Amino acid sequence: MNDNSLQKDSVLPIFNAVVILKDDDLTLEFLLSLLTSLFRKNEMEANDIIMDVYHNDESVVGIYTYDIAEYKTQLALGLARSLGESLRLELRRVA
Repeated sequence: MNDNSLQKDSVLPIFNAVVILKDDDLTLEFLLSLLTSLFRKNEMEANDIIMDVYHNDESVVGIYTYDIAEYKTQLALGLARSLGESLRLELRRVA
């Protein structure tokens, strides 16, 4: 087995950033709860993300493999929808 065959056979995972977009209708209580429970952020990290969204209109919540990023995004959107919350998330491929 040479180096070329190893490179062809090994597949690196694709990573995606989960990005939250600013939405004036989103309640801070819901966002804080979502960040600390689903995305496992501590209170300080969650507050930093919230401030980043407020000042820059968006913030990266986390970087995950595609499957996990998609799962967390769909779970968050479903939870928001069930509670009548307005939530906008995007997945962005990380180079």
